[in-house]
Amino acid sequence: MHPQKRADRPGQRRLANPPLGTEDDRRLHRLSQGAKIRAMSDKVTYYFIVQPGNLSFRGRFLAATLRENAPAGSRIEAFVPDTDDQLDDNTLRTFAYFNVTLRRFSPRFWPRFDYPIGNKIDVARQPFATDYAVFLDTDIVVTRPFDPACLMQADLSAVPIMGAQVFTGWQADRFTRRAQRWLKVEEFALSDALATARSQCPKPLGTPFPLFNSGVVAFRTGSRFAARWARRTAQVLDAKGLPERMKRPFADQAALGLVAYEMRERFATLDRPWNASFRSGIDDAIFWHYFRIFALFQKKNGRALLLATHCRYTPEGLNLLGEMSEKDVAVFFDNAREFQQARARADQVVPQRSDSA
Repeated sequence: MHPQKRADRPGQRRLANPPLGTEDDRRLHRLSQGAKIRAMSDKVTYYFIVQPGNLSFRGRFLAATLRENAPAGSRIEAFVPDTDDQLDDNTLRTFAYFNVTLRRFSPRFWPRFDYPIGNKIDVARQPFATDYAVFLDTDIVVTRPFDPACLMQADLSAVPIMGAQVFTGWQADRFTRRAQRWLKVEEFALSDALATARSQCPKPLGTPFPLFNSGVVAFRTGSRFAARWARRTAQVLDAKGLPERMKRPFADQAALGLVAYEMRERFATLDRPWNASFRSGIDDAIFWHYFRIFALFQKKNGRALLLATHCRYTPEGLNLLGEMSEKDVAVFFDNAREFQQARARADQVVPQRSDSA
């Protein structure tokens, strides 16, 4: 039997959730919430990898949409392999406008294992000036403002999906058997921590342990996460009994599950909007992981977002589309009216040069 809560004394006011009856109350509440979110911007770095070519196109749109929607003052960094040439002037100008810090790193996984995706693991081991870091695949756009609090709740936080796939039923059973045999992790199914995580995973998820997507990975920089991720990924790539088709491109994601098992209660599962695939639709997304540029153009809201973001910054002398023109993009729209409506969306967000402008 639960004890009854003590009744408030006459005239006593509860302060936990004060009423917001007046406009001044609501304004003070908004300012308070905004101050809390801005304070968090000093604790987290958002970063991605960019290289000359296709990734530069994607990186420009990620930089723009991230700066628009992240809390004011957020630290954004773009990493470039030191084996690559200089980025093109258009991309450099875009990053400077949105106050994106460029950093160089030396790839290790790529030359050792012929595994380019390993760049994200090499970068995770770089020093960061903040308590937390959030890695974003470059093929992501940010669709709306967000509160980063849930990205800073554990040593590792990620969305429990395997690429664009969600395994259910017989697929889950088959994949689980293979994963347990190949990676020798039979103890996964017996882990209380992972059983709890499974119950918290977005539905449908049929596997008995999280299969994290590595497109969005939030972690505490002072933890051992990055070193463990590197070690486990190397083990997967070196595994003799694991077919190559499972090592590439899934080694880094399989390793995340192993790291989660090691970390026990120090990992958290994020809801699907934090790494929504293009199949999920943009309306449900915060970080929209479109995978292929063509897929982004196929979605009505996707092509509208790209065009509006590009048009928003052309008056500032930026060209996010790069070698593509608005006419090139127009062919993906159903009609001229849809195209013009997308262009008109450019005025819906007030451009901000950077957090310091």
